[in-house]
Amino acid sequence: MSEDAPSPVRQMRLVVAVDDFDQAVGFYRDVGGMTEQAAFNGEGDARVAILLAGEATLEISNRAQVSLIDRVETDGGVSDPLRVAFEVDDADAMTRRLEQGGAAVEASPRETPWRSLNSRLRAPDGLQLTLFQELETLEERRRREGFENGAVDEVLGRERELQTPEARRDPARVRAFLSADFVEIGASGRRTGRGACFTIRAPRCPQPMPVRMSAAATSVGAMYETPEEVESLQRLIDSSRAGATPHLRAIIAGEHVMTAPQIVDALIGMKVLSLATVTAKGEPRVSAVDGHFLHGRWTFGTDGRAAKARHLAARPPVSAAHVDGERIGVFCHGTAVALTPADPAWDETIAHWAAHYGSDPTTWGDDIRMYRIEPTWFVGYRGAEAG
Repeated sequence: MSEDAPSPVRQMRLVVAVDDFDQAVGFYRDVGGMTEQAAFNGEGDARVAILLAGEATLEISNRAQVSLIDRVETDGGVSDPLRVAFEVDDADAMTRRLEQGGAAVEASPRETPWRSLNSRLRAPDGLQLTLFQELETLEERRRREGFENGAVDEVLGRERELQTPEARRDPARVRAFLSADFVEIGASGRRTGRGACFTIRAPRCPQPMPVRMSAAATSVGAMYETPEEVESLQRLIDSSRAGATPHLRAIIAGEHVMTAPQIVDALIGMKVLSLATVTAKGEPRVSAVDGHFLHGRWTFGTDGRAAKARHLAARPPVSAAHVDGERIGVFCHGTAVALTPADPAWDETIAHWAAHYGSDPTTWGDDIRMYRIEPTWFVGYRGAEAG
């Protein structure tokens, strides 16, 4: 449809279902400053308020664009499938105002390459918000070097090339892509300079560019989650929370919700994993194992003579938890899959474990068994001490 032709769409209205109606209306109307256009009450305590939020547009982005925005706008955050963006006059002031009104700040205001000041928050009702303040007009932006369509295509093309295994394994190509002052900031706040990226090697792992990079990871040849694996984990986290009880959602809410990038970053290295299996009588049994989180999945091992090995052979469903005091808690339910040399992930998993412990784990006994948990439910809790 041409720009001159009238649109058959008269209005876009975003409908948000909330549990606490008064809190939500107070947040958006009284704190956010939106004007109430109309409000109605219906049968069975049905209530609705329609708030004016300026001009409405529908922004449609492919996965590459969403990932790009996440990297620019946050420190390792992941966009929900639906994220509501509000243009404001003062992003700093409005971010502080909404935080005081009950929103959790997921990313503080920062200037983007296209000269807008963006922040990201989580509203009390759970809706993910972006606030943006335009620092120049659209015409000014179009006139600046680097914002022609061709230049954008070139940047995206280079970014895709950097994700390829061939580029990742070639230090010279990585140097060509990254500027001298390149710094990656992980979800935990860990900073990785340009030089550290050149020490990473993954000869056994045909995976794209890692999401996590750390001295610990490089020293043991750790494997890394791909962007697709992080997105898959985030979808599982979102669906798990959506289907959880109100009690759990009240505890793991706002700033206490761990995103997939935060979980991936927090689970680098060996983590003590509490593993629950089930006996033939249906009785639960809990034991502790060394857990290594690889490609968005827990891996662990045990001796074939252990009770848990018998349980897993007959009843593979398990629950697992890693809790670090009041700092973080990561919980999952799923199925324990026995790894064998025929498994595509076998070489990568054994190489990681051998690098961490200094020896091949399968040599530790006559019947060492390795497992991967395929999760069906996954959530993470982030306490105030997590920062």
